[in-house]
Amino acid sequence: MPDTLAKLEQFKVFKIDKKTKECLLSISSASVDRLLKSARKKLGRKGTSTTKQPKYLIDRIPIKTFGEWKNSLPTTTPILNRKTTVL
Repeated sequence: MPDTLAKLEQFKVFKIDKKTKECLLSISSASVDRLLKSARKKLGRKGTSTTKQPKYLIDRIPIKTFGEWKNSLPTTTPILNRKTTVL
C-alpha cells in the first residue's frame, strides 16, 4: 500500500489528506478485503480470472496407448556413420 500511495501522489491522481493517508497505511489487507466485499458482489465477478480452462485437457492431447501400437508398423531410423580422425 505504501508504494501505491506514493505513486498516486507522485502522478497527482488523487489528493489524499494526512489523516486518510495514515488510515490507509495502517489498515491490513484482510480489513480492506472485508470492507470491499459488498463492492465486489455488485461487480458480479468471482475470483480474479474470467477465463475458463478446458474441462478435460487429457482428452485434447492425442496419446498412443499399448493397444494402439499393435497395428503400427515398425519403422527404422537412419543412422549416419561418420568417420572421426584422431590427431
